[in-house]
Amino acid sequence: MRLASASVLTLAALLGSAAALPGCAYSGGLRGAADRPSSQPLKAALAELGVEGKTYTNDLGAVSSIHLRDAYVSGDDVLIEDIHGHLTFVDGKSLLAKWEYIGLPGPTDCRPAMSASAVVAISKGKMFVLSRGAGIEESAPGFVPVVPSAAPVCNDSTLFVPTYRTPAGNKTLEAVGLASGHIGWGWRTAGDVVADAAIAGAVGSEVVYFASDNGMVYALPASPTNVREIEPAWVANLHTAIEKPLAMDGDHLGVVTERGQLAVLDRITGKSVFDAFAGSGETATSAAQFGPKHVFYACGGELRAFDRATGAKAFAVKGGTRFIAHRGNRILVAGAGGAVHSVDAKTGKVVSSKNLAGWHFPTRSAADATVLAISNRGMLVSVEAGW
Repeated sequence: MRLASASVLTLAALLGSAAALPGCAYSGGLRGAADRPSSQPLKAALAELGVEGKTYTNDLGAVSSIHLRDAYVSGDDVLIEDIHGHLTFVDGKSLLAKWEYIGLPGPTDCRPAMSASAVVAISKGKMFVLSRGAGIEESAPGFVPVVPSAAPVCNDSTLFVPTYRTPAGNKTLEAVGLASGHIGWGWRTAGDVVADAAIAGAVGSEVVYFASDNGMVYALPASPTNVREIEPAWVANLHTAIEKPLAMDGDHLGVVTERGQLAVLDRITGKSVFDAFAGSGETATSAAQFGPKHVFYACGGELRAFDRATGAKAFAVKGGTRFIAHRGNRILVAGAGGAVHSVDAKTGKVVSSKNLAGWHFPTRSAADATVLAISNRGMLVSVEAGW
């Protein structure tokens, strides 16, 4: 393991985390409180949307320049990436910034992969393996030996990289050692793999899920690179191209095809749980999203919700683009232009709406989960269920 370098800003992480207290925003560090926006308007808007509870605020932007590019959820934790590739790893329960890393040469090439112990980011073709606990480089950054065609996934030892087909008939999923960069086993598909992969399972027995643009879905054991023979746990054929990211929650795998089909599969067996189909002329515009009771996807200009147990269509929200969270009898739904809608969890009727442009809300799949908001300039606000 390499010692911490100047790329890891542990002091900045500590300063940005010093006052993640209920209802309080940290305003020290590089900027004064007068220079920073207030979180009060957001809190008031969330209350009108039916989201109230113990509230925590931490203004990471007060001590570090953050221009939000994206936020990636892994369990309770959140990895924040700014437009320059600056990474900040945040404990989702306390909003404490565990570490910051500024060693990437630019923004990430694809969604970073995260395991229980590692964060793997690829930027300008180079792979950076960081410890999840401290953001320390676990090995020297080096060029990825294969070109990712979609976001890879990892466990604690291996990165599983989707890659493009070549005329020579290469493998389209490659296992790459995190410590060595060595290419091990791989799997060849008849189509290109352009949908982000998924991984699930207990540590040491994970399964990698990936899909191709000829409609095939694969489940392979997440074996280390030195394994010589790999056999799929199962293979499913959905008969049409799959290009949107795969979604995973519990024992369910959500797949959206290019003809607008939502397929929910049992991730253990590969058997169909249920399917939903777009109408004539309709197009699916999102991947699947899981809530505690529903599966969602955007299709035909609305966000459609289906009962996870029966597959029956529960409701649709016109103009909805993404599921955010299920709190009590309300469901939060993102809309176009920064809109956030609060809808009745049984009927889907819109109860209230707010324009919250400038805030990003990661999807939270658990029932009554903490709602997390991240501003474009690095302010974090979380609202727990209950006081």
